[in-house]
This record gives sequence, structure tokens and C-alpha cells, in this order.
Amino acid sequence: MKDQPIRVGVIGCGAQGQNHLRIIMELGAEVGVVRAFCDLSPDRLRNAKRLGPRARAMDDFEKMLASDSFDLVIVTTMPDTHARITLAALESGVDVLCEKPFMRNIEEARVVLNAAEQLGCQVQLGTNMRYMPTSRYLLIT
Repeated sequence: MKDQPIRVGVIGCGAQGQNHLRIIMELGAEVGVVRAFCDLSPDRLRNAKRLGPRARAMDDFEKMLASDSFDLVIVTTMPDTHARITLAALESGVDVLCEKPFMRNIEEARVVLNAAEQLGCQVQLGTNMRYMPTSRYLLIT
């Protein structure tokens, strides 16, 4: 178990990104600290800043990755950007939680998973809603 809180970066501050920010804040600073978040939209950055006022708001994910040391980067952008952003995070030595859909195709998934293995990093697909009552209902009907 790690003694220090997990240093988190969030790339994509739409509804799902803000959901992740909110949950990390609820867990408390002894568990995780959002160091920075990134989005192209000034409005979404302002909204995210309300949730995480101490985190740096940035509009360039490459600069964000280079600006700090992270233990985890959460990718909640549009699916066509997942491969590029996830690879950049992995190459900076960071574990990644990537929201679904994971990648656009099997080839992108293979490239990302191979990179993670070669770099000694972990990649997790965001399946956080699979245990919600509505999702469980759909699975058993």
C-alpha cells in the first residue's frame, strides 16, 4: 500500500471527467489528489476548476503530462483521441484509466496494450457503471 496519495491528472473535463473529479475529491486528499486537468473547452475547464480549485487547468494534454509527475491519468475524451492520449500518458511513465469505448478498433487496442506492457505501466478500461442496478438489470434480462 502506498503511503502518499495518488497523484492524478484528468484529460477531458466533460460530464464523465467531472464525475471522476468529483469522486476523487470525495475520497479525500489522503487517497488521491488531482494535480491537473485538461480540456480544449474554456467552459469545461472553468466548471472543472470549481470541483478542483487547487489543480492546474490546462488546454494541452502533452504540456500537462510534461508539467508534473502523475501516478494515474484518467482519459475521458472522445473515443477518436483515446489511443493518442493514452499512448502519450504511458510514454510519460503513468498508469492510465481510459473511459469506454476503450479504442476505436482492435489494432489500436493492441498497440496501446503492447506499449503498456513494454513500458511496465497498467491500463484499465473504465467499466465503472457495470455494477449499477440498471446495468445489472440489463445483464440478467
